[in-house]
Amino acid sequence: MRMAQHTWFQGGFALLLILLVPALLLSRPGERAFPASSVPAEKLLLPQDVSALVLKTQFEEFTVYQFSGLLKVKSWDLDEAEDDLWIGTDNGLLRFRTDTGKWFLYGETAGIPGSIVSAVVASSGSVLVEIDMPTRPGCMAPMGGFLFDPGKMSWQKVFERGVWDLAWQGNRFLFAPGALEFLDPVSKSRFRFDVSNAPLNDLIHAIFPWKNQIWVAMMEDIPESGLGGGVACLFLPERQWQRYTVGHGLATGGCFDLAVDDQNVWTCHWNVEAGLSHLDRSSGVWTPHLRTRDGIKLGGSRLALADGLVWIAQPGGLVAYDRISGKAKRYTQLDGMPGYILSAVKAGRNSLWAVAYSASSSQIRMSGLVRFPLRHRMKDSTE
Repeated sequence: MRMAQHTWFQGGFALLLILLVPALLLSRPGERAFPASSVPAEKLLLPQDVSALVLKTQFEEFTVYQFSGLLKVKSWDLDEAEDDLWIGTDNGLLRFRTDTGKWFLYGETAGIPGSIVSAVVASSGSVLVEIDMPTRPGCMAPMGGFLFDPGKMSWQKVFERGVWDLAWQGNRFLFAPGALEFLDPVSKSRFRFDVSNAPLNDLIHAIFPWKNQIWVAMMEDIPESGLGGGVACLFLPERQWQRYTVGHGLATGGCFDLAVDDQNVWTCHWNVEAGLSHLDRSSGVWTPHLRTRDGIKLGGSRLALADGLVWIAQPGGLVAYDRISGKAKRYTQLDGMPGYILSAVKAGRNSLWAVAYSASSSQIRMSGLVRFPLRHRMKDSTE
């Protein structure tokens, strides 16, 4: 009886090997092997349609897209290219097709080489992302930058270190891993500016390309000292630099984000009390803006310019500031915002976008996307 059982086990094991070995041999590195009756390998490299996890709500001045399920996580950054809005989240790269209203998540099933997408910049044919991996609760380690081609479903590593910001200028990507680096995604050529060949420090926190100029914001050389840091501009194609510090009129040296147009340069200083610094490009004069006439503090962590307003992401809400009138309005959860932590705000072709979330201890309570249509008229709080 024992011998019969042993013989049966040997035969069963041989049959199992016959079924599994072909699948193992055909599987690609890093993929799980599936029996022939399972989903074909090419099906694994597809995004998930997550449209059912997004609830759209229309408010008087803006639209909220509330996330649920596996989308109810922290959102880090966003960028718009043509009819696509790309959002970096803790669960991968989220894509909103603004023309169709469909939502797709590029996560594990799309072959993403990590889980946390902490920075995003998009062009018409590709997306450059910073990808991180969680190490312990509240902490993560950078895996580097990857150039994602949504048509080919390919992720190509283009730099090793973590970065503070990414940008797109002409036909080149820009990123800031302690310097300002340029990458041509076609020729793969690159060059960099750092402390050795430009008036920069190694704490570049934001990049803003504008026409033939590249503006960068830098944190203080010594944390919380207000010294060093500042804003610098690279003029192309001459490759000439101009740097601005507290001595030129900045409110403080620690600069965290930028927003630029033909007439203005704005930078924020993270601390709500520190306000904003504004460069009038016609006069070349910097002026601090600490609060509005009615007392709203103007400091924050992210900026955008749209419809003649300065949009400021700050703890607790999103502020729309009109420099001419000196008035502002603050949008919070009480007004319908999907969270009190504003991670990013960007001006697109037809919309002002922001991502927000709220958290309790280690749990994300709510998260979502906000859209303000351009040509937005800020409602007076007394109306």
